[in-house]
Amino acid sequence: MARTELLPTELVQVLSGATSLRLRVGEEDPLTLSAPAAAFEDTVFLFISPSASVVARMRLDPRARLELDGESGLRVRLKGRCVAGISVMANKRRLELLPWLPEGMDPKRTLAIPFWTEEVDYQRRTPGERFTGRTPAVSEMGLVRRLLDTGLAAVWPFVCIGVIIQWGFVSWMGPDMPLRPIALLLGLLAVLGAQEGLMLGFRALAFERWRQGRLPADQAPMQTQGLLAPVLLWQLCAVGLSLSLVCVLATLAWGWDLAVVTLTATMAWALVPMLGLRLRGEARTKNGK
Repeated sequence: MARTELLPTELVQVLSGATSLRLRVGEEDPLTLSAPAAAFEDTVFLFISPSASVVARMRLDPRARLELDGESGLRVRLKGRCVAGISVMANKRRLELLPWLPEGMDPKRTLAIPFWTEEVDYQRRTPGERFTGRTPAVSEMGLVRRLLDTGLAAVWPFVCIGVIIQWGFVSWMGPDMPLRPIALLLGLLAVLGAQEGLMLGFRALAFERWRQGRLPADQAPMQTQGLLAPVLLWQLCAVGLSLSLVCVLATLAWGWDLAVVTLTATMAWALVPMLGLRLRGEARTKNGK
């Protein structure tokens, strides 16, 4: 994610002067934890143990809030998103983070959790001086668009090939084929479900590999920026593959020929090895092997 100034210098200084910040993770029934932090204009990093319950919640819901209540009426409320990140030592910004890491915390075993601020509510110590507003981190992209960009948009040539195969076979069967529009619809759903499901599963697995230091963040851009929850991707992966399987089985009503063509049109036979090699190849490159 490119560095974009989200917080004014004054607010960064206020956050940096606090011994710990209160983090609330999740939109509904949030989990709360107080943690030391390193504040910068573009990101606030919180130092948290990997075993903390909030880390697991981030994989389910990256929406979060940061809170600070200071002396003389000072109050900070930040709304944004966070990611179950990697260790301090594995972070590219470790030279910036290490001076802020409290004594006694192992940089190899402590996570640097990035928090991107989307909305600011800042009450100064001076009565009446309150500032609120949104930051450039707010994404205007809806959930459906994010899922499509993460899934089908990345493999659109395979989508086109699958659609052409399915449409071509149904057209070749001729007008005498019973319920031809339904057969075509089932085939297209099988293609879209399989390819979206496989890509979402790949992104979810890539996110886990990134956390292990085995893949670069650009293999799972939406998750590493807190724009999509990894657990959601696993769930939708299962839904997409299940839908595709049901549709393939349903085409058996027209005979084995259509079922085999539909299964071929999903392009799973090509996508699975390709994505597997991509994971393996990127991991080797990352590890310098």
